[in-house]
Amino acid sequence: MGGLEGRRRGCHVVSERVYEKNYLAQVIIAAEFTAPVESLREPLSDSFRQAFSDVLPDFEERDGTTQQVSFSVQQQGTEFTQRSDAFKLWRLLSRDRIGALEICKDFVNYSVSSYLEWDEFSEPFFRALGLIAESLHGDVAYRRLGLRYIDEIKPPRGKALDWTGMITPRLTGALRLANGDPLVRAMGMIETELDRYRLRMQYGMPNPDYPALISQRLFVLDTDVYTNELVLQTDVEDEAKALCGIANDYFERAIGDKLRKMMKLRIQP
Repeated sequence: MGGLEGRRRGCHVVSERVYEKNYLAQVIIAAEFTAPVESLREPLSDSFRQAFSDVLPDFEERDGTTQQVSFSVQQQGTEFTQRSDAFKLWRLLSRDRIGALEICKDFVNYSVSSYLEWDEFSEPFFRALGLIAESLHGDVAYRRLGLRYIDEIKPPRGKALDWTGMITPRLTGALRLANGDPLVRAMGMIETELDRYRLRMQYGMPNPDYPALISQRLFVLDTDVYTNELVLQTDVEDEAKALCGIANDYFERAIGDKLRKMMKLRIQP
């Protein structure tokens, strides 16, 4: 998946650049509850599902299981304890399967494979969190909030290893290190801590034909930004926008003007 049409991450953040075209393959936003929401073990109410009939009219039910293993050291040896917890996962889907909202007792996440503007993308996610919080009389908080962008950059022409002007040389050092030797894969990763947020970016040429030599022109930017600090329901939208801003900033650091031109940069008024 790549070459997706639409506007690039249109939130009010560090960079206000908007693109007519992007290479996003998937965008995921997720929130984990501080404690299991026991009411979400039961099927979603008709009124809850009806609240998404405009964008996510289809419905699926799936079974899930979590495994917890603990051990303690006793005089006679180590004692292991294992506990299983079955749960239901409820999925609300768009008819074209571009968007999927997943809800269970432990988390809510929303993913799309075609990105428009931030407000349009994030609205179903925040709508779901709001409805759940309302059913719990506002008594809900999140132990983790995360946002992930996966860009699969596939220029239509050019040599497979030539990223001049498209990807910053700081991310293509492995290609220079090989010094012309045949490559089968070139991947790297950075992690940064930014106040109460953390960013992990994986980047490079994963090579879908591995272990054959690289022949396809594909560069991946997989940007995952999150916070593990407590997030209250009243703050969740602002915190998510902050994550979006960090992801935007690092995306702009990673690309060059040639790629911006290919993506048809719009200057905002």
